Amino acid sequence: MIGTIRRHSQWLWWIIVAAVIVSFVWFYGSSNRSLDALFSGRGATHGVAIFGEEIRPEQMQTTYREVQFGNYLQERSTQSRRPRSEDQTQTEVYQQVLIQRQIEANGIIPGSEAVGVALREEFKNPNGAPASPEQVRQTYEQYLKGLESSGYTEADF
Repeated sequence: MIGTIRRHSQWLWWIIVAAVIVSFVWFYGSSNRSLDALFSGRGATHGVAIFGEEIRPEQMQTTYREVQFGNYLQERSTQSRRPRSEDQTQTEVYQQVLIQRQIEANGIIPGSEAVGVALREEFKNPNGAPASPEQVRQTYEQYLKGLESSGYTEADF
């Protein structure tokens, strides 16, 4: 048998190489679960579900954008630039989808007072004193310019 393999080794190796290439293409090409494939809107969501409901590609895209924006705001406030891995981002997206589903299920809607408190906290003076309406407006405009330079809009905020 070894003599047969030695005699026919050249064409046998070509068959083995072709089989390996075909198997790699089939294995890695058929079920790409990267974030790009998941958020590109192509095909199904690979059976990902929360509380028995499939996660739609549109919802994943929107949530992915929200997670990126949240990371941008966090990096901006802490002045840190830690790169996040694809796995960390994917985990954050699934957690955010879960939170959104819980908010919808429980009918939670933030009141205008809570939004006002959050905005006042975000745009307060560096020394902690309350800001005048003019200072808040100026700070907000500067904030929007920073958002736009990073590829985000006022609607994202």
